[in-house]
Amino acid sequence: MSPELTCAFGLFLSRWPGEPDPYRCLSPVMISAASSASFIGSLALALSLLAPMFLCAAESSGGTNSVSTNSTVPSQKLTAEEAKRALEHAHQPEIGSEPGTWRRVDVQPSWDNGGTNPAYLTNTVYEWHRRGAQVLRRTERIDPGKSNSVTFRPHVQVDNEEGSWALHDNVAIFFPPSSAKTSSGYAETAGGFVWGAKPMEIDDSDPELAGDIEFTGERFEEEGRWVLRITKRYGEKWKIKITRMLKKQIPLLFRPFVKTAELRKMVDSALPLRYESLVDPSTSTVIVSRAYSSDGLFISETQGWQPWHDLPPEQYSLPTNIPRVRPKTLKEANHLDSQVLPGE
Repeated sequence: MSPELTCAFGLFLSRWPGEPDPYRCLSPVMISAASSASFIGSLALALSLLAPMFLCAAESSGGTNSVSTNSTVPSQKLTAEEAKRALEHAHQPEIGSEPGTWRRVDVQPSWDNGGTNPAYLTNTVYEWHRRGAQVLRRTERIDPGKSNSVTFRPHVQVDNEEGSWALHDNVAIFFPPSSAKTSSGYAETAGGFVWGAKPMEIDDSDPELAGDIEFTGERFEEEGRWVLRITKRYGEKWKIKITRMLKKQIPLLFRPFVKTAELRKMVDSALPLRYESLVDPSTSTVIVSRAYSSDGLFISETQGWQPWHDLPPEQYSLPTNIPRVRPKTLKEANHLDSQVLPGE
C-alpha cells in the first residue's frame, strides 16, 4: 500500500491528535465518544476503517516549516519520473541522539465548532531529551473552535516523572494509564479514543490504479538553498474505488439511506487526495508537507521534528498554586478535561 495512503479520515472526527503519541503521523483515529451512539457515529465508525489510507504522507512527506518561494532564481521543472523518485527517497526528520529540545507541529481541521467549514487546530509537541533521564514532553493545542478566549490560550498537556497531566489555569487533571479496549474496538487514551482495529487497505499494485497517480515537481532556490516541491495527485479511478469502499463499510442497516453520490461528494470535498511536499534535495529530508482535497480545500500541514531552543524546566512541571485532581479512570479524566475550555 502506498505510504501516502496511511492515516486520515478519522482526522475529521477527532477531539485532538491523540495522546500518548500525538505526533506519530496522526495515525490514531480519534473519535469522540458522544458521536458513536448515533447514525452519524455509525457512519463515522465505518468511514474510520479507511483511516490508515489517507493523510500521513509522513513516510514520504511531512513538515510545515515556512518556506517561501520569492527567489529571483527561475525554478526548474522536474519530469514526472524525477518527482516520483525524489518522493520515494524522501523521509521524515528524526530526533537526534544528543540531549536537547525538539519540536513538531501539526495543523488539521477541527469540526468541533459545529460549523460546516472547519477551524484549524494547531498541535505543537516539545520533547526535552536528557542524558540518562526520562524524556519530558509538553503538548500545546490551540483550537479556535473550542476556545472561549480571543487569545486562543492553548490546551496544555505535560508528561513528566509524575505522569500525564492536563494543565488548566485553575486545575491540573491526571490521566491514569490505561490500555483498555472498548466493545467497539477503541482504546481510550489521554485526550480521546484510538481506533484499534486493523484498517482497510487499497491494493495499489493494481496497474489501473497505479497509472492514475500524477507526479509533478520543481526545483527552486530559497535563502541560498535548493528545495524540491513535489505534488502527488490521486485521479478519478482512485476516487471511484474509495467511494465504493466507503459504501461497503456502512452497516447494512443504514446503507440504503446513504446515496453513493453523497459519498462521492465527500470524497471530492473532504478527503486528502493531493499532497504537496517540500524536500531538501541534499538530505532527502522533508521540510513541509501539506494535504488538500480534490476540490482544493486545505486539510493539513505538518512540520516534522526540528531542533528547538530549550524551554524553561517549569514548562514541563505542574504549578504548585493550583489543585490537582486524580480521577480513578481515564474515561473520567477525559470527561473532566473536556469540560474545561482553554482559558479557564
